[in-house]
Amino acid sequence: MKIIPKINEIISDFPEFTGIHPIANVFPMQQPDDFWELVENIKVTGLLHKIRREKETGLLIDGRNRLLACSITGTLFEVEDIPSNRVLDVVVADNLLTKKFDASVRAMVARNLRPHYAAQAKERQQANGGAKKAEVEKVPPADKAKSRDQAGKAAGVNGRYVDMAGQVAKASPELAESVLQGRLKLKDAHAQVKTILAAAKAEEKANKPAPEPKAKARIITVDGRITEIDKPEKPVFNATNDSVSWASWTWNPVTGCNHGCKFCYAREIANSDRMAAVYPFQFAPAYHDYRLTAPANTKRPKSDHAPDGRVFVCSMADLFGKWVPDQWIKSVFDAAIASPEWEYLFLTKWPKRYSMLAALPKAWFGASIIKQADVDRVTRDMTSFEVHSGIVRWISLEPMLEPIKFDDLSWCDLVVIGAQTSTRQPEGFVPAFSPKFEWVADVVAQCIEQGVPYYLKPNLLTAPGMDMAQMEPRRHA
Repeated sequence: MKIIPKINEIISDFPEFTGIHPIANVFPMQQPDDFWELVENIKVTGLLHKIRREKETGLLIDGRNRLLACSITGTLFEVEDIPSNRVLDVVVADNLLTKKFDASVRAMVARNLRPHYAAQAKERQQANGGAKKAEVEKVPPADKAKSRDQAGKAAGVNGRYVDMAGQVAKASPELAESVLQGRLKLKDAHAQVKTILAAAKAEEKANKPAPEPKAKARIITVDGRITEIDKPEKPVFNATNDSVSWASWTWNPVTGCNHGCKFCYAREIANSDRMAAVYPFQFAPAYHDYRLTAPANTKRPKSDHAPDGRVFVCSMADLFGKWVPDQWIKSVFDAAIASPEWEYLFLTKWPKRYSMLAALPKAWFGASIIKQADVDRVTRDMTSFEVHSGIVRWISLEPMLEPIKFDDLSWCDLVVIGAQTSTRQPEGFVPAFSPKFEWVADVVAQCIEQGVPYYLKPNLLTAPGMDMAQMEPRRHA
């Protein structure tokens, strides 16, 4: 079999050309039988058609087969110079309009023509002053689709076929060359590419190293039950909602409570199915030591809004309940002491344990009072420990279930009054409850009389809301 020389190997033998233009390689070379027929014709008739080059660069743009045939036969040839702004149109017309290519070859030719149409559009845009060079080099998706459609129209195939050719060329240049040379149909090549990509994806998946096992964190209950969860990468405080308007953050290294209040919002949350992953033991008192780093991990906002620097500690627990081990409480205080930039808020039904704790530089120590029977005990316990200028002693009357009288409030720095919101407990629905206006007004009057600040929570006015007095005027006889 006769060997056809490579055009790249003989082009330097012809001083008429400085090289081969990329546009020439868009099209396939002639098949061997057709090429040797061309050689025999040239031997008899000479070269009837000129070989074209780009005028400005001297690059060969059309006539690779003819130049090869002339190099074999020693035939002289003529050169025609084509201005660079006409190269694309001339080459496309000479090759696509005069030669018979099947749809597969035309699709691959169109794929090869796409960048040339895109480059032509950019050059025209630059020539018209339509955009700066840096902007022109960025081809938006719409322009890419336009160049695809232009190339497809010139080659006589639709855009889908051009895209298919592009996918083949990207995945396998060898298959693309086989399609271009007419040795393989585009659909068959595309099917092979799908198989190749699927195999490569499967191999990649098979060779992908197993992910590193996630670090585990333990949750332990007071009765010794233990479970593990995926350890958060960096535990931080949680932002509060409107129900905790005096602090912007919550922190729950201890959760759960044994008081058994049927109206407790925290009890509802911990027992809900949607929070099962966070509260695997529901509302059983539990210790989350991995959360102790949250004060150090949370950046204090630069804000003049005082609540932004406050964190409500154990909003989902009673940290000072009788059942809580001393070590749990100590570890919480140690973490708080190590991050003194925060102001820590505590609230308990069992304030007696406050007296055993080391002082914090900034803290609110609070106690819950919901009935008159709580008053004497809370007053005694809340006045049993020393305080300094950074400490706030406060009481929470939420929910205020009956009228409450205080003999002495002078020790208290803030009284918070609130209602009972509705909850869905394991035992069933618990309706909302609002204290009577007279009860609230009486506590406010006691605060005013003793010079104690008070805070009325917004839930006093929401469903069902306090009954606001709307009396009829007194009638005289």
